[in-house]
Amino acid sequence: VYTSVDDICWDDLPDRYVVKCTHGCGYNVVVGDKSKVDVVSVSRKLRKWLKRKYGRKNLEYHYDGIQPRVIIERFIEGEDGGLPLDYKVYCFSGRPAVVLVCKRNGYDLKMNFYRPDWVLLPLNEKEDQIDGVVEIPKSLEHMLDYSARLSKGFIFVRVDFYDSGGKAILGEMTFTPGGNMSSRYNEYGQRYLGDLVEITGCCCKDRLI
Repeated sequence: VYTSVDDICWDDLPDRYVVKCTHGCGYNVVVGDKSKVDVVSVSRKLRKWLKRKYGRKNLEYHYDGIQPRVIIERFIEGEDGGLPLDYKVYCFSGRPAVVLVCKRNGYDLKMNFYRPDWVLLPLNEKEDQIDGVVEIPKSLEHMLDYSARLSKGFIFVRVDFYDSGGKAILGEMTFTPGGNMSSRYNEYGQRYLGDLVEITGCCCKDRLI
């Protein structure tokens, strides 16, 4: 973890790693081969990101309360050797209700929505869904358990994980998926998710996000 890019010892890093900034979304650099990384270019990009107030971009003001820092994490490898699947658990008042699975291939993003018992939910259009069968992650039970604990006291939060060899690894928690402007839900999906929100009489109204 670094507060200054100048403190990073690039030569000491492993062959594969991921660089992120803590105070926004999309501030990521995935390094699949250390020998090919342009340290000068990456450092310049990180310095630019550290100066930004990301919360003002899409009305996600909670990001402005996070100290801008750089974190470098180990590369979590998917089964095909590339990036792993993302498992994003939508939690409402401490209850995991929907699991979103994201599969990335370059800039192409496909996603499926599931109930916690792994029944496919048609919350997005067919053309945006992942082709073929998505197996239940080995650590799903732990993901649901951890997300229930972490989301307690919030009307809504999405808790994200990776599965690495059957171990659930926390990615992040976000209160504003899609920068508050996700257009990937169909009409049924909008209503399905909206009906899960409980505001009236909620014991956590003082923590409404």
